[in-house]
Amino acid sequence: MPTVILLDASLSMVRTIADKEKFDPTTSTNNHVVNRKQLAIAGICALLDHLSSNYKLEFVSLVTFSHTFNQLVPFTRDYNEIKSALSTYEDQNITDIEVGLEGAARVILNEWGVTPTSQVLLITEGRLGLSEHCLPSYLKRLKNPTKKLLFPFPFKCVLHVVCLSTITSHENFTEMISSYEQLLMLNNGAIKMYTPDKFLNVSAVKSLFKELAEENFKPHPCYLKCGNLRCHISVFPDFHKKTLDYYTFKFLNAISTSIWPELEICGFMNISDVASPPFLSKHLIFPALDPESSEDKEGAEKVPAFTVLLHGSLKVENMVAIVQISEAWFGMLYSHADSKKKSNLTLACFHTGLDALPWLGNFKKLGPMKEGEPSPYLDGKSPFPVPTSDCKSYSQNCVVWIHNAGLQGDIQKILRNARKLPEKQTQFYKEMNRLKKAVLAIGFYELFESLASLLDRERSLLPSHTHPSVGIQISYASKVLRSPQILDINQAIIPPQINLL
Repeated sequence: MPTVILLDASLSMVRTIADKEKFDPTTSTNNHVVNRKQLAIAGICALLDHLSSNYKLEFVSLVTFSHTFNQLVPFTRDYNEIKSALSTYEDQNITDIEVGLEGAARVILNEWGVTPTSQVLLITEGRLGLSEHCLPSYLKRLKNPTKKLLFPFPFKCVLHVVCLSTITSHENFTEMISSYEQLLMLNNGAIKMYTPDKFLNVSAVKSLFKELAEENFKPHPCYLKCGNLRCHISVFPDFHKKTLDYYTFKFLNAISTSIWPELEICGFMNISDVASPPFLSKHLIFPALDPESSEDKEGAEKVPAFTVLLHGSLKVENMVAIVQISEAWFGMLYSHADSKKKSNLTLACFHTGLDALPWLGNFKKLGPMKEGEPSPYLDGKSPFPVPTSDCKSYSQNCVVWIHNAGLQGDIQKILRNARKLPEKQTQFYKEMNRLKKAVLAIGFYELFESLASLLDRERSLLPSHTHPSVGIQISYASKVLRSPQILDINQAIIPPQINLL
């Protein structure tokens, strides 16, 4: 789960903190801190200490921003490297939130793409900026964009904002809070800002970062059960917060998605039957100290863990375990190999619903293999996929024009068949109708005129010895592409009746 620490490197971060801002009558320490940059470094170090103790597998990158952004440390699990970079980065000039957020987006896209859920931790002094670089102007551009922007993030991302200001130290504190809440709303993420309550000193900021870490950087503890076998596990990352994000909630208002405290294995299947299913997220499973056990940590490590037995069995037998996560939510446990020598027990969470994998049918209707008479694996053949009444879209010969090559290939196929008329008459009109349906489905009507022009050019280049019907059919196809009837999806393009006598 990648995390970007996005640190404001503007001159406002090195402003001196007044004594009345940092003085806490309940403590006599930490008054040696003179600016917000030192507070930010102390808070980040506290966060990294928490990760090294409780969340060691988190990949973290350090990015600073001002009028430009700079990735000081690429994604790493060596948190000491980040601490070293914090003491050497240079101060710059202005605060430009747009530059910072777009820089964080580029860093994540270059390293991770759009698949995993990411986190961005924005740490700033709280000033809104100046002129066109100010946050209110950026919010207006986001609401009425004139160019392609990288915010809201084009991938699943939770944005956290830490403002090192208090209501007494910031002249426009209410406006600042309102502006950053609007920014969070635009990203559709968790609407929470972190600000010190009363004082700006190291102890207050460390408490603030500790609160952030405990809320967002902790494994998910639960139990794994299979029949009479049961053990306490730790799920990394915490799928309760990262998987059930706003993308999922858009479609699952009627489905209960609360995570059960006990994940129950329903049964086992061959890997070949499950194939490569779509999933919401992947998580590592580790054995954990059982809170109900009276043994200490050293004694618990000597107790055999069910997860180790399960991992070895799945790896040797080439099978997966189907796990019920919630009332209408399932996943699978399997052995995932990072290399030839290292593998981990991994949980892949399917999309919610009982029919998440159409080729398996309803999860509630799956049962023990021995109950099948005769055996469903008769003659070594798999009983899957389960036949369904409706025809799934992915089983069709659909048109995909994500890249230029797909569109060019379909156009060239039509032109090749046109040159081989009348022998390829059937294939020519089949491809024409296939392209027509695709164009009408996505609204790419300009392609009709372009294809008609290409057919006109092909007709003009026909050699003199070509069969007369070839030119007639190409002209006919060009005319149909320019006619109003081409927009009727129910009317297919059919060959003309040609009489050369």
